[in-house]
Amino acid sequence: MKELRTKYGVIRGIASLECYENGSIKECILENPNELITRYGKLVPQYEEDHVRRKYTSSLSFYESGNIKSISLNDQTKIATSIGVFPAEKLTFYEDGSLKRLFPTNGKLTGYWTEDHEYALAKNYQFDFSFGKVDCKIISIHFYRSQKVKSITLWPKEQVAVKLNGTLVQLRTGIALYETGEIKSCEPAEAIPVHTPIGIIIAYDTDTIGIHGDNNSLQFYKDGTLKAVVSSTDKIEIYDQSYNKITYLPQETSRSLNPNGVGVTTLHLLFENGKIIINDEVAYNLDGHSFVVTNYFKKIIKTCGECSNCNLCD
Repeated sequence: MKELRTKYGVIRGIASLECYENGSIKECILENPNELITRYGKLVPQYEEDHVRRKYTSSLSFYESGNIKSISLNDQTKIATSIGVFPAEKLTFYEDGSLKRLFPTNGKLTGYWTEDHEYALAKNYQFDFSFGKVDCKIISIHFYRSQKVKSITLWPKEQVAVKLNGTLVQLRTGIALYETGEIKSCEPAEAIPVHTPIGIIIAYDTDTIGIHGDNNSLQFYKDGTLKAVVSSTDKIEIYDQSYNKITYLPQETSRSLNPNGVGVTTLHLLFENGKIIINDEVAYNLDGHSFVVTNYFKKIIKTCGECSNCNLCD
């Protein structure tokens, strides 16, 4: 098949095509230039592949309804969003046509084109959130259907300073927001003390993957109170009314991908409805138990491999 009619125009020069069971187009790779008419203007899907950093990927993907799902752009294109105009090399959409994610750059990482090369192409952007201004290089912006910002994902080397409950905190990976603009979650770049219903917990996640900034280890309710936290260092002793004790602490574990062969199974703590839920498994009523927290009971074992200028490990 060399051409296909869509609600965005006729697509010509189809090199590869995949369809749904109902026969509608699912995704395709193009070898000719095409202009698609969208609510974000005329967009030209990727059709060239002779660049050292260009991914060999689907030019377009669609929902079963025929609405566009994603587009890899042939050239970086300026896109008007609810928070300003941004250059984009890849866009994804909700089925109603509203923008879901915007990627300013979308190069492939190889031995010839490294993360450092791609990072050098990235530009700083300033975001004016309700909790303050953030100036950083981003991998992507995630929008709600309402086009409010849902999250921003930072480049691995990026850190931003944000005030959390009056304290300036360095963050990495990304920041997720509620639709009304409050911080929903974030990822501390260094170990920080956090006030919780059971005492001060040292928040830091050695296991963070860092793929996107949608779900981070330090989470808040809309009113700013703590919802969840991950600790890589602290021991928690829980006593019931009969003084029976149970202990939770991070455990060292072997990691085949870690150069040191050692990692940490972190503690995940969730506070809701008057309870603490540990590791998504066991819940304890806050009123019916007492808690003793020992900070830095375990040393932090970083698994990221970024050892230069790091003061987290002993």
